[in-house]
Amino acid sequence: MARIDKYPANPGWKDPSVSKANAIAGRQRFTRMQAQVLKLYEKGFVGTADEAAVKLDITPFSARPRCTELVKMGRLQRLRVDRSKPGRSAWVLGIVLAPVDLADLFDDGQPDERQEWHDYDPDC
Repeated sequence: MARIDKYPANPGWKDPSVSKANAIAGRQRFTRMQAQVLKLYEKGFVGTADEAAVKLDITPFSARPRCTELVKMGRLQRLRVDRSKPGRSAWVLGIVLAPVDLADLFDDGQPDERQEWHDYDPDC
């Protein structure tokens, strides 16, 4: 789990002067925007950061870093690459669902035939 005072839980910066000052000053606004983006995806939205920006009526330059932060935090996942616009591609994002064990999906309550095959002793 990410520390609360570190990126991606809080906005990051590259330049220790202006960039850092802006990140610290805008922390509450960034956190609110991050929550808005996450709520959109939690409602079932699947799409790129730019499409999320249109839905939320914010700029793509605000939505893109929020989406990246949420991916790094493990709240959103990259599903596939969208190449619908010529010369451009973007990740299609979706909410992270609980992992599913495929063995549980196909468990019919019967003994596992593969295990029985491995238990076969050819010397019998």
